[in-house]
Formats: sequence, structure tokens, C-alpha cells
Amino acid sequence: MLRAIVRSYRDAFSGLPRQVWVLALVLFVNRVGMMVLPFLALYLTGERGFAVDSAGRLVALYGVGSMLGVTAGGWLADRFGPRRVQLTSLCLNALFLMVLSVARTPLAIGAAIMATSLAGDCFRPANGAAITAAVGDGARARAFSLMSLAVSVGLTIGLPLGGELAELDFDWLFQIGAGTALFAALVLWRFGERSAPRPAAGAPSRVETSSPWHDGTFLAVVLLQCATATVLFQFFGALPVFLKHDLGFGESDVGRALALNSILIILFEMQVVRRVERRDALPLIALGSFVICAGYGLNAFARGELMALVSIAVWSLGEMLFFPLGAAYATRRAPEGAVGRYLGVYHLAFAASFVLAPLSGTWVYEHHGPRTLWGGCAALGVGIVAAHHGLRRRERTR
Repeated sequence: MLRAIVRSYRDAFSGLPRQVWVLALVLFVNRVGMMVLPFLALYLTGERGFAVDSAGRLVALYGVGSMLGVTAGGWLADRFGPRRVQLTSLCLNALFLMVLSVARTPLAIGAAIMATSLAGDCFRPANGAAITAAVGDGARARAFSLMSLAVSVGLTIGLPLGGELAELDFDWLFQIGAGTALFAALVLWRFGERSAPRPAAGAPSRVETSSPWHDGTFLAVVLLQCATATVLFQFFGALPVFLKHDLGFGESDVGRALALNSILIILFEMQVVRRVERRDALPLIALGSFVICAGYGLNAFARGELMALVSIAVWSLGEMLFFPLGAAYATRRAPEGAVGRYLGVYHLAFAASFVLAPLSGTWVYEHHGPRTLWGGCAALGVGIVAAHHGLRRRERTR
């Protein structure tokens, strides 16, 4: 039995090229230091004295910068190559994190948040383009799952550490975040491929246009991804506030609770994706979206720690399908030479949700209460599944 389990895990990780592992290492190092964003709302309300909804508006500026960053990063990756864009992004992200740590006025804080996210999120489509160039179509979902795993391992270390450091001094979060971004750039510069990679062979694209803005089906999927991510990214907005103010968690307790998400991703995501990576992606993405929304909806019944942890476990299961299969779908949809632009628009969904999630979540929390917020998340999941079903019917008809 134990041998079968070990063999199952070994098979899930085997066959991926060296370059994919290097890119995963870069992500891991960078995400260990991703301590500022999960605690940014608490930093603004606690250290800077902002009201919850004012902090939500400032956190939403992260999404504005992210929208600009992923759009620019996709175009730059197609134009100049993924390696250069990733290195520049990591270095600038470190610089602006330190600027954010010394900003004091609302205007300066807002500008620093936007600059940090713009610089940092140029990395994402460039990283995805590098993965696509390094691996064939058959293992692409597993390659993106490995990236998700690297992020989760990094966050498993970083989130609890960030919670402990936040209770001591928030300045540590900015310093460690900047330092790990620079170290990730060093890892990529030393071990990453220096020549521009040629795209790996894969299935032919189902579209003729090289512009994702002319691909109606893809844009519809992106909108549904944005709706789901708006729920998922309550992780960065209303959820930590709810855990602290309604359920009595301390900052370190919040960090440990959110780390459960990363632990579950580490243990199970590669296994799940390996078993479904060759199936039609869209129904599985729809299922993942519904489970995420339903998981957050469970918080409407939370009165203590147990239900909060069950909620995190449920939406983590949905995330295992949602992220790697969504990224694989975007790269398979893209024609050759346009992977960066398709990934830029794909990541635009998540950047937009960084604006929508803290704005909508903290506003509903402040004015209508947490039960309304979490019940609305569950209801949105039903609508997303219905929209996916209609989109698939239309595609089959065409």
C-alpha cells in the first residue's frame, strides 16, 4: 500500500523538464517572501489607522497595478522573451516593496501599492510563457500544477512566519519580501536558460486570430475566471478581517489557518491534476469554481475555528482544479507566438479580481455583515456553473 502511494507521487512528478523545475524554484523562493499582501489590510488598519473600507480601497489599488502589469508582461514576454521580463520584474518588485514600507500618506501608500503590483505582476505571464515553451501539451497542466505547488510550499512557510513577524514588527514583512524577490532573480539568472526557448510542440490552436481580444469564447471564460477569483481572493481582503474580528483569531492564528490551503495543495494537487489533465478542461474548471464559492459560503455558518478550517479545506479543493487547468486551457487556446498575450489577458482576470475582491468584500462586510458576504459567494458559484454550461452548449452548437 505504502509503495503504491509513493509510486503514485513519483509518477505525478516525473517527466517534467529541468527548466520547469528551475522556474518552480524561482516561484518558491519568491513566494516564501510574499508576506505583505496577505497582511496588507491588517497593516493598513492596525499600523496606519485606516478604517476597514478605506483599507479595502487602498488594497484594491494592488489590483489596478496588477491589471497593468499582466497586460504589459504578456506583451513584453512575446516581444523580448520571458527571461528578461521575469528578471526585471523581480528586481523592480523588491525596490517598490521597500518604498511601500516607508510610505506614510494615503497618496504615497496608494502609489507604492500600484507600483509594487505593476512591477511584480509582469512576472506572471512571462513565467507562464517560459513554462509553455519548456513543456509539451500533454504535461502542461502538470507543469502549471507544479508552479502552484511551488507557490503553496512557499506560502506554507511564509504565511505563518509572516503572521509571527507581523505581531513583532510589520517592517520585517517588507524587508523579507524584497530580499526574497532579489534572491529569486539571482536563482533565475544563475540557473535559468539564457537563450530564448523555442515553443514546445503541442496541440494546434483552435483559433486563427493572434489577438485574445478577438477570441469571444476565451474572453467569456476569462470573465468567469474573474468572477471566481473575486470570491477566492477574499483570502486577501475580508477573510482575514472576518477571522480576526468575528472569530477571535490573532494575526499568527490567521497565518496558520490560511497556511492550511497551502498544505492541502502540496499534498494533493499534483495527484488530482495528473488524473484529469487529459480531460476536457472547461467542465472541470466550472466544477472548481463552484467548489471555491461553496467553500467560502460555509463561513456563513462559522461560529468558531473548526468551521473556518473546513471552509478553507473545501475551497482549497476547488483551487486544485481551477488554477492549473485554467492556465493550461489558456496556453492551448493561444496560437504560436501569442502565448504571452493570451496569458496576459488570462491573468488580467485575476488582476481585475484584486480590485473587485477587497472593494466588494470589505464593503459588504462593513455594511451588510459577514453572513451576507459569504452567502453571496455561494450564490455566485451557482451562477458561474450555469454560465459555463451555457458556454459549452454554444460551443458544441457552433
